[in-house]
Amino acid sequence: EEDGSAMLRWYNLRPQASELRLGGLEAYQPFYRSDVLERNVDGGAMGADADGSMSLPVGPCEILTLGVVALK
Repeated sequence: EEDGSAMLRWYNLRPQASELRLGGLEAYQPFYRSDVLERNVDGGAMGADADGSMSLPVGPCEILTLGVVALK
């Protein structure tokens, strides 16, 4: 991206809500939740837990996009 962010995208193909669990994120923080136009929709940044993992709710048939703001 122009601001140096990398975009990560997942698809929940299920008709039920689900949870995305990511691990090994120690070097890739912070994150922000993005819309399909890759704009920050939370107005802030999220970080992984102390063990480098993160869990995010994903709605039914939702496309989830995360922007990686900076590398540590």
